[in-house]
Amino acid sequence: MADDDESVLITPEGHLSKCEHYIDREFFGHIDREERDEAIIRKFKEHQADIEACATCPYYPQCIRLVMCPIRTCTQEFRQERLDETKECMKYEYECYKMQ
Repeated sequence: MADDDESVLITPEGHLSKCEHYIDREFFGHIDREERDEAIIRKFKEHQADIEACATCPYYPQCIRLVMCPIRTCTQEFRQERLDETKECMKYEYECYKMQ
């Protein structure tokens, strides 16, 4: 969400932000003003450098590892959870297909 130009979070006070994890800070503007802090917007778009695991990770094409994301640690456990979830989804879809 944070790296999408079309996505904007508006706080109850009218501040504009790019991520719900930063609802109390890192504002790039206000609904009552035209000015936008482009440096903050660019900061939320910044991607982390690839790690060694990226080379063989099946999720790499859809992985969005942003510097500002508080959930930025890619661990073996996280990758395994995603793989298990994908396998379960595939099994479910296959069972639905067989029932047609």
